Amino acid sequence: MKIEDVLQDISNILQKNNVIWGLGGSQLLQIYGIYSNPRDIDLWVNFSDMDVVKNIFSQYKINDTSISLPEEYYLKIEYNGIELDFISCFMVKPNQNKFAYYISPNDVVYRSVCGKRKIPCTLLENWYIIYKLLKRNEKAEIIETFFKENNINSKILIDSLHSNIPRYVKKEIKDFLKSYYSGLQLSLMVYFENDCSSDE
Repeated sequence: MKIEDVLQDISNILQKNNVIWGLGGSQLLQIYGIYSNPRDIDLWVNFSDMDVVKNIFSQYKINDTSISLPEEYYLKIEYNGIELDFISCFMVKPNQNKFAYYISPNDVVYRSVCGKRKIPCTLLENWYIIYKLLKRNEKAEIIETFFKENNINSKILIDSLHSNIPRYVKKEIKDFLKSYYSGLQLSLMVYFENDCSSDE
């Protein structure tokens, strides 16, 4: 099956079982036109629904994972030739401290995928934080570039500064927010200057 068809199939199954979930990862980036050729599907699942998901897909082969998460937080399987990652929490332990980032069910919106019916998706802001947390800097930078040219949900980023993520990640998010808002102010100044000069 094509990855898009697998996604629609999985969407139907999860919706039928009333699972709270949202698309994320490379597939989400592809929807925004900032990444191409994703090779797997990353799905955020509400923690309370993870046991339901594991039961639904219990007959499928479980793949090995490099994710250092407790077993109750994830499931990695192969579904019709496509790797699926179901994750309810993103966690790292860079030192003696353990840090975790949770996506809120309120951060899920419906978007059209490949011209087909809408499915629930997590937010780019969530994945910017996640990629920073996991040190996936290439993808974090792709999202950052997109943010500089588009409106962002700054509340997600600001709220993350009060969550249990490492201090260095919070600093990087703060630095980006400062850069984003200074660029926004500059754009507004240029806009108003041009607007005023056209009236003269």
